[in-house]
Amino acid sequence: MFIKKGYLIQREERESKPLIQNPEGHSYEVSHVVAFVWDKLDGKTSLKEVSTNMEKQSEVTDVDYSKIVENVVSELEKVNLVASMATS
Repeated sequence: MFIKKGYLIQREERESKPLIQNPEGHSYEVSHVVAFVWDKLDGKTSLKEVSTNMEKQSEVTDVDYSKIVENVVSELEKVNLVASMATS
């Protein structure tokens, strides 16, 4: 399980991409897909659940959503926007 770190910075409507700031104050402009995944990481929701939710909301078929979610989480970890939670 993973939990998001930082927060979403509110942007003016004309801005197209979300902006997320990590605890150190570094801001990252991300795609809507990355923001969707980041927002779902609450420490209770599995990556499988996130990918299933993404697949249900998408009109695109034949896509490996689990790989997309794993890659997004891996990249978010590199910039301290998510933390791995120990499962017991």
